Amino acid sequence: MPFDETSLTYLSANHVSRQWRAFLVAISSELFRNADTEDALAFLREVGSHVATSLPLAKVETLEGLEAAINERWSEIDWGWVSLVATENEVLVKHGASPSYIDHAEGSEWARGFAAVLEGLYTSWFQAQGSQPGLKAVCIAAPHGAPLEFRYGL
Repeated sequence: MPFDETSLTYLSANHVSRQWRAFLVAISSELFRNADTEDALAFLREVGSHVATSLPLAKVETLEGLEAAINERWSEIDWGWVSLVATENEVLVKHGASPSYIDHAEGSEWARGFAAVLEGLYTSWFQAQGSQPGLKAVCIAAPHGAPLEFRYGL
């Protein structure tokens, strides 16, 4: 499947460092090879939570403001772009041009692991904005070459 146009535009306009690619892919492969899958994913969600703490967002009043604040953070560290859509019971998060593109192999540990990092990160950011306790971000789609999709809710 080809990459989506929004992500290709983003990637062509931003520097994507190659210096860490082999290292990050190797770390994720070894993590999943040496740990139970659920333990590896839980660990990576915690990593995402720590990243959120190191990249705090200002309190915002609207979903549009939150999307803008997150996109500003992603722009600062070249982690892609996000769009947020509210439904009746949840927020749908679409994250494109993320570092999950580092390993283009479909079903790679890196892509699965990076989705878990983003689950922890988005959960922490939404909670810091004052969302209901117990809600979490869950990756619902990680199509090869397309944006990752999450839902934040019950």
